[in-house]
Amino acid sequence: MRHQSCLWHGWRDFPYILYADKLNKAQRQPLEDKLKSIPALNLNQADFEELTPKDLPKVKKLAEKTEQGFKELIEALPEDNYPKARAYIDNLSRDVTTFFETRLAWGLWIPLNTNAIESASSQVKNRIWNIGKRWSEVRLMNWLKVVVKKVFFPASWNQLWAEYPGIGSALQFRLIEVRYQCL
Repeated sequence: MRHQSCLWHGWRDFPYILYADKLNKAQRQPLEDKLKSIPALNLNQADFEELTPKDLPKVKKLAEKTEQGFKELIEALPEDNYPKARAYIDNLSRDVTTFFETRLAWGLWIPLNTNAIESASSQVKNRIWNIGKRWSEVRLMNWLKVVVKKVFFPASWNQLWAEYPGIGSALQFRLIEVRYQCL
């Protein structure tokens, strides 16, 4: 399994790494700008949700530009002057493009904003913080069991609904869409 580094943390942590290599703010700025110009670091999940199989050449070109951008940044960071920053970018360049490689090899998109474990843990934490903090411990634990099942085992979600006591075909969801329209 290849790790998918978090894109947001990738560019967010870079200035601190440059600072650790003793670069002042003026010296860091061109390198930070170069990192931010790399195409993969400017993408969001919505960009990929609209892609179809006919867009594969566009994806390959984006992956190549991203790889080239990382190579140029690594070349701009001589190892003797910037050992920490160079190692950081070298590792980031290998891990941050896992979503491209997964798409090109298997035709699947994985989340590009973070790795799956970090994303799932964050969802559970946010749900507990926003909803569960007002509940009793028993209610929170029951709810948490459902959330963990939904987040970490999405394939068994329908089975959970079928097995859950008292929930069957009588339960119906109705999705309503509300729009604002100027006349």
